[in-house]
Amino acid sequence: MPTKTSPPGNVPQTTKRPQPRPKKSASWFSLCCTSAKQFDDDDHVPPQTQPVAIRLQSIMDRLIQIFKNAELDKHLYRSRGRDAQDLLDTFQLILTFGPPEDSRRSFILASQKLTSLSGLYPSQFILKDVMPYDELPVASGTHADIRRGIFQGREVCLKTIRVYQTSIYDNILKTIAREAIFWGQLAHPNLLPFYGVYTLGRQMSLVFPWAVNGNVVEFLKVQPSANRLLLCADIAGGLAHLHQNNFIYGCLKGSNVLIDRSHRAYLGDFGISAVVDPEILSWAAQSVTTSTGSVLRWLAPELFEVNTQLGEESPHNTRESDVYAWACVCYEIFAERVPFFEDPRDHAVIMKVSKGARPSKPNYAAALTDEIWALMNKCWERQPSQRPSSALVLSKLIAMQPRDNRPPGEWMHQMLSQNKTDVPLDLNRLNKFVAPKYNSI
Repeated sequence: MPTKTSPPGNVPQTTKRPQPRPKKSASWFSLCCTSAKQFDDDDHVPPQTQPVAIRLQSIMDRLIQIFKNAELDKHLYRSRGRDAQDLLDTFQLILTFGPPEDSRRSFILASQKLTSLSGLYPSQFILKDVMPYDELPVASGTHADIRRGIFQGREVCLKTIRVYQTSIYDNILKTIAREAIFWGQLAHPNLLPFYGVYTLGRQMSLVFPWAVNGNVVEFLKVQPSANRLLLCADIAGGLAHLHQNNFIYGCLKGSNVLIDRSHRAYLGDFGISAVVDPEILSWAAQSVTTSTGSVLRWLAPELFEVNTQLGEESPHNTRESDVYAWACVCYEIFAERVPFFEDPRDHAVIMKVSKGARPSKPNYAAALTDEIWALMNKCWERQPSQRPSSALVLSKLIAMQPRDNRPPGEWMHQMLSQNKTDVPLDLNRLNKFVAPKYNSI
């Protein structure tokens, strides 16, 4: 006679209690432990991965507590070798799949700091299967050469940093890697995705998608009927996201705005120019122009105001100077000319801007409405505090209700986590390393 089955929920006292299901926050950990496999139900964690997910959840919780303890936090940064590498890889896995929002910045800063101190980088950022196929650069800037290559079947851009002094190679590598870690977390529809770093000998290249339509200046020459207001809104959207994450772009101009196959604009040219650090610029290959020479016509007036005789430091780029530069890029988009095109002398432009001059309104730009021109002028206010924030600029552009019939962005789904090989982690070893520090709190 078959044994009567207990009704659901009526578990006999002698029956071993089932293991509690992990919280929903553990589900993204299970994803990184199973080759980022997507499950139909986000709440469902396969039983065979539950122990791994729970251990990773525990490690994350302990790290968050360690970050809050200054003494233990300092001790964590003394890690070297395999300990440092395991920590960096764990930080990146946590960032890739989404830590609690109030802890996200802590993991970014921890990864940047440990990278700088240990000389190591998250394994997810080190690319091995890149195949350059341009012997000569297709373009060269002040501090880098641009080549094309192939990565995972995609055409990519390799931005190779030129450093002639071998004694400071490691220093610049560390600094660029710190910024790359930060940029790698900033997935946004209007920010050029960052795939990682590729090194060949003593040459380091930053790897990005290849923009078949070039930059916005080149694009508009081929596609003059493109919706220019949408392009301005794309740029403002990317800039607002950077500012929200406490990142200053610092080198905004038309040639740094790239266009994909969907005719959407992306902020690009990450690398030397995105690092607002005069030491970095002095390490890199020098040219006859100054570090700001290539963007002089896009610089806000306060960036020219420095009195070296009084020992004043050089001014730094800010959110407000980025907004000023955004309006200058809009000028390029609508007028199809650089700001102050009437005067070819850079030093004369500096004098004009310092005295409060603004670019002249073009009389042949049909798409440039009075409303857009007024917004651009507001961004050119002499006093930085009088300029609107990038978020406000974006909201005003959205209020103009431009119709967007473009297809989805070409690179929208090419996130960092989708372009990396899984990094094996010894969770038991890592837990033994983290636990004593946590237990001493």
